Amino acid sequence: MWYFLVTKYMLSIVIPSRNEKFLRQTILDALSNATGEIEIFPVLDGYELPPEEIVTDPRVHYLRLSLGDNNCHKREAINMMVDICKGEYIMALDAHCMMAKGFDEQLIKDHEPNWVQVPRRHRLDADNWCIQEQSDSRPPIDYEYLMFPLDSGKTPNNPREPKKDGHPSLHGFKWDQRTLARANIPIDEAMTIQGSIWFMTKKYFKELGLMQTEGHNGWFQDGEEVGFKTWLSGGEVMVNKNTWYAHLHKGKHYGRMYPTSKEAIKKGEDYWYDFFVNNRWDKRIHDFEWLIEKFWPLPNWPTDWKKRLWPQETASLNLMSPIEQLKMNHPILPDKEFFGFKVRTRENFHDEKIINEILNEVLDIYKIPSNAKVVIDIGANIGCVSLRAARYGATVYAFEPEIYNFETLSHNVLVNNLSDKIKCINLGVGNPGETKLFMHQKNSGMISSKQQNNGLIIDNPEICNFISIKDVFNNYNIEYCDLLKLDCEGSEEDIIRDLDDDLVKKIEQISVEIHGSREVRNELLKKLSKWYTCVGISRREWVCQKNTNIYEYDNGG
Repeated sequence: MWYFLVTKYMLSIVIPSRNEKFLRQTILDALSNATGEIEIFPVLDGYELPPEEIVTDPRVHYLRLSLGDNNCHKREAINMMVDICKGEYIMALDAHCMMAKGFDEQLIKDHEPNWVQVPRRHRLDADNWCIQEQSDSRPPIDYEYLMFPLDSGKTPNNPREPKKDGHPSLHGFKWDQRTLARANIPIDEAMTIQGSIWFMTKKYFKELGLMQTEGHNGWFQDGEEVGFKTWLSGGEVMVNKNTWYAHLHKGKHYGRMYPTSKEAIKKGEDYWYDFFVNNRWDKRIHDFEWLIEKFWPLPNWPTDWKKRLWPQETASLNLMSPIEQLKMNHPILPDKEFFGFKVRTRENFHDEKIINEILNEVLDIYKIPSNAKVVIDIGANIGCVSLRAARYGATVYAFEPEIYNFETLSHNVLVNNLSDKIKCINLGVGNPGETKLFMHQKNSGMISSKQQNNGLIIDNPEICNFISIKDVFNNYNIEYCDLLKLDCEGSEEDIIRDLDDDLVKKIEQISVEIHGSREVRNELLKKLSKWYTCVGISRREWVCQKNTNIYEYDNGG
């Protein structure tokens, strides 16, 4: 059996507006189609509404911006709302959109940590306030791809026409081929978003430092900022086809409705191109190159795109092994004290994030038993779970296949004088034999044996040796373990599918991070529930304890 607790939450919606014709209809539409608790913050950017346009409802709170120039201040408007709103979840919405019934509860129900969601996008007939009738075969807009930054590349019929103004920029364009090919996937990864709507937790918004206003005007490329910061920090941008919204393409018929400055737009394009393409963001765990490889191939991109974007770097990197590249881009830092342990970290890596999540006993995401005698740590990384378990007195078998992580793990065990308690083993666990570990060539903490599952596409993988979960017990004479911890970026599928009645008798508790699709997750949980009660810490992280038959079956969320 498994269960996941669902709590009612509030959604706070911000609607930035500068002389918008359809603001009132957008507000009324969101109010009538929300089925949960919401609050709406229309932000009037440098103008006032006539009294008849004001929506009088206790859930609607008008805010006002008066910055005294001709630019649209969407970023400032969103930041103003985030500072005062009550909702655990937040959504930004253009002032010319129609929503599906129950959009709020559907997005909350499907949400996972470190996600940004956008609903399926239809085209709005604003005059009749309905989804626009299609006179052609165009599908709804589920996905956008990033056009090649050095070319215009606006349509498949106009590939790679050089930009007339000569400066590069980041722009998305509807990706109909992907929409049609992946029509049966209800919630799926989206490379980039338009920016007319997005949904996330307020906490995640603040963690990413979104809607920054330095270096550019307060409106342009906000969708690119949300999407790229999410992906490059290790989060996921997801299109949710279980719900939808309809967005007005203003075009010549309606016009922009407010003035803007071409100089300010160009300044914004230049700023964000340099910020992302040249990897200026210090919170990233992936470089820009990783995102392109993840969604490759992209329409109208040249095959020599790396050479064109980074002409001086490409040649030297191709001569280096994956390990050399990791060590070059993530040099060793001096040992630091964390929660009573000395720990080695690497520059620009994800080490400190992992340390703060796992060594911190208050969070305790893996529910390490304090009385554990034996712990098997699969995907030990730099040793955070192993260090904590050993401090409780357990003997730990720490498996880590990637050599740079393994070297760091071994060092952390040594400097904490725990070599007698923690056995560091440079092997992966899953399908036995030689296995390719996929990683980004320059900057990635995501290292996996499942290339397709997490979308990593690289030129030169690291070859590592793997053994099966049964070999773990047999080869190391392990008769019983109090905790089997699995955080192995996809290999948990092979391990769980290899479990049987005899092996499970030796495992009291399994703490697992499950990757892959919802179908894969449910398949693995269904198998585990034969022997364990599985409790969802999140939709990805599960703690499975031997069945006590005190919980009712649930569908697993």
